[in-house]
Amino acid sequence: MNAHSEPKAVEPANEPQPRFLLTVRKWDVIDTLRRQHSLQTMVQILTPATGSDMHGRPELAQFMSATTLMYASDLARDQIEAARSLPTLDELMASHLANSLKTELVFIDCWHSYDDSVQVLELALSMLPHGGFIVMHDCDPPDLEAAGPPPANCGELWCGDTWRAFVDFTTSLPSGCEWFVVESDFGVGVIRVMAPKRNRGRWRTKRVQPLARLAPEGYEAGWNWFVENRDAVLHPMSISDWQRRANDSTGVFAHYNR
Repeated sequence: MNAHSEPKAVEPANEPQPRFLLTVRKWDVIDTLRRQHSLQTMVQILTPATGSDMHGRPELAQFMSATTLMYASDLARDQIEAARSLPTLDELMASHLANSLKTELVFIDCWHSYDDSVQVLELALSMLPHGGFIVMHDCDPPDLEAAGPPPANCGELWCGDTWRAFVDFTTSLPSGCEWFVVESDFGVGVIRVMAPKRNRGRWRTKRVQPLARLAPEGYEAGWNWFVENRDAVLHPMSISDWQRRANDSTGVFAHYNR
């Protein structure tokens, strides 16, 4: 800049993308689905490191029945004293199978490893009837750092490999199932489970295809694939589109063009 030039306005650095914002929260999505589909029962599957802000939410009190299933990862057991009395995911899975829990909506904010995310999605699917819903948090990480390896501290921002599990799981679902990810609150994934006609009289819905891992191995390679294929695999829904659909009597899935 020379001595006579006017100073230039400073451009804002790295304006946040819509999916970084908290305009629509995970509990907003749950409440909208309850209201639009007259849902009466829900289950949430959490860990102390990922879903502690869901305890006591007023939106959950609107259901006739809201059940919380908690488990703890190894890291949470090491760092959170209260987590040491919680079951492992394997123990939680065994307990569910013994009790055959059934519900209309399952909210997931699990430990964000790939294996945990897939297992909890499978658990959620086994609880749902035809027309049931899965809502999953942290499906749209903002950057590679958030989608990287597990943190050293439970309190750090980490979306992990939940996006991988969501992508692999949704692409293996029966024909007719629908999903999208709201571009807010680090990605709130919504799946509507539609069973094949021959299975609609049964309560439990199952995948019809084996799970295939679509993204390449490795955090950086996987992230590059995610950036390139995000729209095709997540079916992202903008905040403005969500808000319009949330207030539309036809429902959030009506006429949704993926």
